Amino acid sequence: MATSSPGGDGASDTTRGMATLTPGGTSDTKGSIATSTPGGDEGASDTKRSRLAALHRKHAAAVAATTTPSPSKQPPPSSSSLASFRIFKTDPNDLNYAKLCPSVFNGPLVSQLQLRKDDSNVAVDKVLRELLGSNAKMSGKIGGTIETRVQDRVLLLDNPATQGGAVDRAKNKAHRSRSKRSSKHLSLRQHRHLGSFNLPIDEERYTQWKSLVPALYDWLTNHNLIWPSLSCRWGPQLKQGTYKNRQLLYLSERTDGEFPNTLVVAQCEVLKPRTAAAEHISQFNEEAKSPFVKKHKTIIHPGEVNRIRELPQNSKIVATHTDRPEVLIWNVETQPNRSSTLGAVHSRPDLVLTGHTENAEFALNFSRAAPHVLSGGKDKLVLQWSIEDHITGIQEPYPSRAGTPTAGGGRGSWTTGGGGSDLSDASSIAPRGVFKGHSDTVEDVQFRPSSMQEFCSVGDDSCLVFWDARSGHEPTLKVEKAHDADLHCVDWNAHDENLLLTGSADASVRLFDHRKLSASNSQGTPIEQFEGHTAAVLCVQWCPDRASVFGSCAEDGLLNVWDFEKASKKSGESGRPKKSSKVPAGLFFQHTGHRDKVVDFHWDASDPWTVVSVSDDGESTGGGGTLQIWRMIDFLYRPEEEVLAELDSVRPQLLLPPQ
Repeated sequence: MATSSPGGDGASDTTRGMATLTPGGTSDTKGSIATSTPGGDEGASDTKRSRLAALHRKHAAAVAATTTPSPSKQPPPSSSSLASFRIFKTDPNDLNYAKLCPSVFNGPLVSQLQLRKDDSNVAVDKVLRELLGSNAKMSGKIGGTIETRVQDRVLLLDNPATQGGAVDRAKNKAHRSRSKRSSKHLSLRQHRHLGSFNLPIDEERYTQWKSLVPALYDWLTNHNLIWPSLSCRWGPQLKQGTYKNRQLLYLSERTDGEFPNTLVVAQCEVLKPRTAAAEHISQFNEEAKSPFVKKHKTIIHPGEVNRIRELPQNSKIVATHTDRPEVLIWNVETQPNRSSTLGAVHSRPDLVLTGHTENAEFALNFSRAAPHVLSGGKDKLVLQWSIEDHITGIQEPYPSRAGTPTAGGGRGSWTTGGGGSDLSDASSIAPRGVFKGHSDTVEDVQFRPSSMQEFCSVGDDSCLVFWDARSGHEPTLKVEKAHDADLHCVDWNAHDENLLLTGSADASVRLFDHRKLSASNSQGTPIEQFEGHTAAVLCVQWCPDRASVFGSCAEDGLLNVWDFEKASKKSGESGRPKKSSKVPAGLFFQHTGHRDKVVDFHWDASDPWTVVSVSDDGESTGGGGTLQIWRMIDFLYRPEEEVLAELDSVRPQLLLPPQ
């Protein structure tokens, strides 16, 4: 497997000048590196601070007597940190982060904790578990608020996000902050913001990835975004050149609510394979704009743009999902270019698709066979529209509505900033079909590639549901437990329509064969499961060039490229026992250029191995987002025989002449 994951040591000059932040603390500058250590509870007394410091020192001394952790793994103890400290187990590679909230110190556990704190032979986490188990009252109170994230080995005790009355506030904040797919799941960034645990940016991984860029990528460009983007999609190719092609790119801008949210149409210069100089592609400034990405047009969007999808029959027509029940249709060619100034009036959509009774935020798809639209939402419904009769009616540009918004929400009423807008003045159509079969929010929908009547959907009920509009409004097949958690995404293979991918909050990707699913067996078994992420998977997508290749991105900041044929060969091997491998089966490339969760990506159908990906950087790098366009080196995906033949032909040029 070729991976851009770290393998060496050292840091580049770029990283040495960066700030490494952890939540809840104050900045402490040492040389050229600004660091932030977690701050203690302001209401805690000095006595409690000293107790924790003494407890931490004694526990560290006890562990040091039996094992010597790696110096790079062990941070210096901080006497100023009441709220957070690190626990080392006997195995130095098995780290456990514990968050002790003030309620633990102020509650009935504190006296028992003091009685045990002098026993240096007992691990701190063992003491806490015993106390919770022996105190029925506190166990009942805290037991429901303990969350263990296996992938990070994080134990959250008395998570502030779950303390009395704060649950709804945390969910609402999470809803506004992006990871709105499931209010039951908080992303890494939201955990940092809520102070659940301290998870510093893995700058070492990023630095080492950057040093490997010339070896692993044929081309890469990095584009800094002032505002986070929640979705990115390739548009039509405009011009082909000798060394580069010009192509449209659609992305969103999610603002702070004062400035308007926007749908951005950008023009990209996509370099052709084997054109970019290796020494240039890694020399970029993370805080700068890419010279290959130019903003072409701005559409003022009524609300956040959570999802963008282009019409296959005419990719200059796009649909968007926002924090409202309607689906909005835009002709990006005829829409006027707007200035996203404070107080700007929203652009008028060309068509509004109505029918949802609650917000529909993510589930959106166009049919390749006909201009039909699918959508799913919080109302647990899947809706289908046909815009075929309206396509000819949205070719002419609408005049810019630059007047002052009217009050009252009547016809012609438009609001500004982050608020909603009245869409009654735009053309609208009702759905052709309303399909009921989910018991929770529908997170993604997908048409069968060759059909405008067959489709599937996934949701927070962990179900994968199949539909056929010709058979009525009930599911034709339902997989009750497709994953062990909420399902976030689904994609149907255009090369082999028997195969589907699903991604879930359980951090896994599963491959299903439609032929092996039956109505009599609601517990469908995937033919493959791919375990290469450590956080919720947000997007899965098949490669347009090869039937067995697909990508997946997740909240762990990784974009993995898989080949399920390699996984099948590996699982089918027999004979000598296999050596243990840290490389997940089927994974052959890992893009680690993002420093926070990768919220969306899209393969370029015009240049199949070119990918655009976007991350919502949040607090990790000072806010905003990062858009990257990249293409792995072709030695990694071309047939092995072809690559070896090429290398053999250039071997004489690579070998040094005899001395």
